[in-house]
Amino acid sequence: MDAPGSVQRTREFGSTRLWDGLEPPQIARDAVEEGGEVDEAEPLETVLREFEAWLEKEEDSKWPPSDGGDWDLNQMLPTETKRKGIQGIVPPALHRWCNIKKPFSEALACKPMGMDGMLQKMHIDLVGHHHLGIDDARNIAKIVQDLVVNHRRTIDVTAQLTMRRLRQ
Repeated sequence: MDAPGSVQRTREFGSTRLWDGLEPPQIARDAVEEGGEVDEAEPLETVLREFEAWLEKEEDSKWPPSDGGDWDLNQMLPTETKRKGIQGIVPPALHRWCNIKKPFSEALACKPMGMDGMLQKMHIDLVGHHHLGIDDARNIAKIVQDLVVNHRRTIDVTAQLTMRRLRQ
């Protein structure tokens, strides 16, 4: 983020396909039906390297990545990179993040809820399809913008990978 209300983004879509052909083809068909471009996606290793290079060019990269929970960066990314044998290339910027449920529940004095519930409570329209990666990213960005601009919240690190998790 450069200033309140602005969002910096990268437009890469990483493939989680197994390159040995073992992944069920239904996953790819489902992703394409939901608007994904699985066959055109770069391998996860390429996307992680390009993300790190993109981030190095950003003047204001002090903002932590934001997510609608801890599962993606704390569980899925380490598991997927280990499965692919590329766990050593996860950029340090993805070792810590802001689970937006925390600043959201503090700002609106309510229990943490999922992305769809946060959007509804903030009167923000859902963009695209729920659980489609790029659409979720856009919706999370809208929530973050609203928290910063309308609720005067800072987006701070709420969670990080432990050394144990990084080595797994």
